[in-house]
This record gives sequence, C-alpha cells and structure tokens, in this order.
Amino acid sequence: VPGSGDAFVVTADIQRALQLVESIVRAESGEKDANTFKTVLGKLGFANVKAFCARAGFAGPNLVVQAVLEMPTPGTGVFAASKPIDPAWFGAVDARAVTASAANWDVAVVYDTVLAALKTALPESDYDDIQEGIAAVESELKLKIREGLLASLAGPMVSYSLPAGAMIEVPMGGLVVAAKLKDAQGFEKAMTAIGEFISAQAKGMLQVSSQERDGGRTLHVWTIAPVAMMGLMPTWSIAEDHVVIASGTELCDLGIKQLVSKGTDGKSLLDAEGFKKVATGLPGNLSSLSYVDSAVQLNQVMMQAQQMWPMATMLAAQQGIKLPVMLPSLTHIAKDMGPSIDYSYAGPDGMHSLYRGPGIEISLAAVAGGAASAAVAMPAMARSREQARTVASMSNLKQIGAACHMYADENDDKLPPDLDKLGPYLGRGRQVLESPRKPKDFSGPSYLYIPGQTLDANLGNIVAYENPEFDTDMLNVLFLDGHVERMRRDAFEQELKETYERLGREMPDGGA
Repeated sequence: VPGSGDAFVVTADIQRALQLVESIVRAESGEKDANTFKTVLGKLGFANVKAFCARAGFAGPNLVVQAVLEMPTPGTGVFAASKPIDPAWFGAVDARAVTASAANWDVAVVYDTVLAALKTALPESDYDDIQEGIAAVESELKLKIREGLLASLAGPMVSYSLPAGAMIEVPMGGLVVAAKLKDAQGFEKAMTAIGEFISAQAKGMLQVSSQERDGGRTLHVWTIAPVAMMGLMPTWSIAEDHVVIASGTELCDLGIKQLVSKGTDGKSLLDAEGFKKVATGLPGNLSSLSYVDSAVQLNQVMMQAQQMWPMATMLAAQQGIKLPVMLPSLTHIAKDMGPSIDYSYAGPDGMHSLYRGPGIEISLAAVAGGAASAAVAMPAMARSREQARTVASMSNLKQIGAACHMYADENDDKLPPDLDKLGPYLGRGRQVLESPRKPKDFSGPSYLYIPGQTLDANLGNIVAYENPEFDTDMLNVLFLDGHVERMRRDAFEQELKETYERLGREMPDGGA
C-alpha cells in the first residue's frame, strides 16, 4: 500500500483472527457450531479475506489514507454484490452539492446472500419461521420483496446534499437520491403498496398523497407530522427509468430536472471546480466514489450547532456543567480548506480505497451530532450515570464470581468461607468488593456473601448480592454458574429463599 509521510500504519491478519474465533467457538460450542461458523463466513464472502492494511499520512494540507482489503477477485458473497460505477453518474448531481456519493450494489444479491447464510446458521425450523414471516409481510403488503421491490432496482445510484442558502427554491437545502431501475412500473407499484400499508398502520401519523406534474409524472409525498415540522417531507417520483427520492417536493422536482437535463444552466458537479480539482486521475474499476466540499460543510455544521447551542448550554447548566456562551467561529479555517474525495476500486489483490482531503468529515459528524444531542441528552445524564454505576457493580460481581471459582479449583471445589479470602484472585484488589452504587454515608458492606457452598451445588444458587439496605428496588445478584442478573426485590427474595432451602439453612432476617 503506498504511503504519504506516514502518521500511522495499521495491519491485520484477518485469516488468523477468523481462525482464532473459530477455535473459540469449537472449544465452547463444539465441532458442529465451529463448522457452521466457517460455512457462514464462506456464504457471506469473508472466508477468503486474507488481510487488511492501511497507511495514513499528510501530503501538503491534506490527510491521505490508503488501504487494501486483501482477497481474491472477483469477490464472493456480499462482495459479489458490489458492481463497478461510472463517474459520469455525477452528471446527475447539482453543481452546488456539498456532498455526493455514488455506488452500485445489487441489493437482490445481498438479500439472497444473507438468507443463504441464515439457512446455514439456523435450525431448519427457525429458518422456516423466517420464510413464513417474510411471506406474511408480503401477503399484507400485497407485493413480493425479492421478486418485486428488490428485483426492480438496477443497482447504480447517486446521492447528494445541498446546503442551506444555496437555492431560493429550497432555502433549507436537503437530500436527493437518484437510483436506476430495471422495472420502473414494478418499483412504483411496490412503493405505492408500502406507503398504503404503513399509512393504514400509522393511525394518522403518516399521510400519503400524490401531485401530478407536466408530462404525466406523479410526485408521491409521505407526510410524517413530527418530521414535517422540521421542514422534511419525503417525496419520490419516477423519471426515465430512474427513481428520485428527496427530502421535499421542490427538491424532488429539482433532482429530476438535474437528472434529465443537468439543471437550468446545463451544469452538474462534473463541472464544479472543486470536484475537477480532486477527481483527476481516478482509477478504472471504481466501486464507490464520494465527494465533500469540506469548507461549505464545516460552515453548515457550525451554523447548525450555533442554533442548538443556547438550548444545550441551558440544559447543561441545569446539570451543573458550564459550557461556553457561544461556539467560536471557524470561518477563517474553512476558507483555506479544499474539498475531499474518497473512493474504492477493485485491484488484482483485493479491494483498494483512498481518501484525500482535510480529514474533518468524521469530526464534523461528531460535532453536529453532539450539539444536536445535547439538547435531548442532558436531562438524562443523571440516569445515565446511575446506569453506568449499575454496570460497574455487575462487573465487580462477575469478577467476584470468577475469583470464587479460582479459589474453589485450588480448594477441593469449596468456595471461600468469606470474600476476604479472595484477595490473591482479584485483579483489581479489594476495590472490586466496593460497589460504586454504595451511598457515601453507608458504612455496611457493598456485597453480601452466602458461604458454605461448593461447585457441585445447584448452579441456580445465589453466591453474592448487593446489600439490600442501600437499594430497595433493584439488586445485582451473582449466581453459582457465574452469571450476574439485575433483579427486582421480590424476585430476588424468592431466589434467595430457594437458595437457603437447597442449602438446608435458615434465611437470615431481611435477606442479610
């Protein structure tokens, strides 16, 4: 794999990794399951993947990442569903697009491959249940999924997004997807049936309507009330053996116009200076191609984050977290950014990929997602902290259980007389014996232990559990077989009672 002033290199021996997993399956579940695992990998096409290597470095202002997934070509399984794309597909993309991607997947092959893998992995009765479920859905929808909807798609498709403020007709921008069809009539019939079915089940939440356009073309509009309030109204229409799907009616019309005649000015993304700059020297046999106008995207994300920021700061303050009053402007950084390109192609030794650009696309997604999520997530932070403490406490009990078994292995299958004897077997020492859920002003033990058991006892016996005195609703409980369960108080008390009955002992008052 070529490099550009390497910042890091990653390699992975995929075959050795798969062999390791197979050996674990064989040890834990037997030869039959190990053979099933191997067969399923073959059906999906992963059994022939040999290795992965990626190199990342810098060339001038750009981050360059080149990688190869080493495997025989042509690929099998899901890899066989990936077909070559023609960069000319970007002629169907508006020249003002901020992002654009093209791919060519035979979704019917993916469907068949996944079903073949399931048939191998599942018992015959379970696979028959899946087929019956599919048949039931098809009966309700009055269409065939494989032979109808999926078979109507030809494979090649292109998607792109337009920024806010770029067009008077669509001031908020939006998303457009154009896909080639094998059977336009079949696709329209299938989508209409799906819309009618969902509308009937949605109890008014989804309304399906249609609008006639010149030339007999029909615009199908799916109005979902909460989504429509945000200015999104999924719309699709058939044009010249293609389907165009967009986030609004105006955008769908513009997408069709772009597809048919390259817009009013006769230009497309292929004519944009940014695209021409990064798309020179593309290899043949492309299987995917993506373009991002990084400067515009950064400004768009920051604008959206700024809109959400006042609410985020208010909610953060309620949780005792202080955030800056305003996000800093990054316009001075954006103006020096060039566009990025990302593509993959089939080579004689496997699937190659290359990314070249500022390297901010993943970071931008994190910024946008974080800013938008803050408004929703802040009120739930206290609950999330409690859930984290619960998980940590369950992990402590798992370690206590493992330590008890190690002690028993060295002491005639007898569990320790008390938890203090586990010190040599606890990787993190005595801190494992302290629950993060224990109140600061509580002086009693975090976990209570039932001594006098052996590995030959009933595997359903309780071994240790959180002290009921500092949680009256739910408890983490360790069982002899090593598993830890989160239990309601009444269910726990019943299990505890049965444990003491099997041990032939009286249960202490209050379960302590």
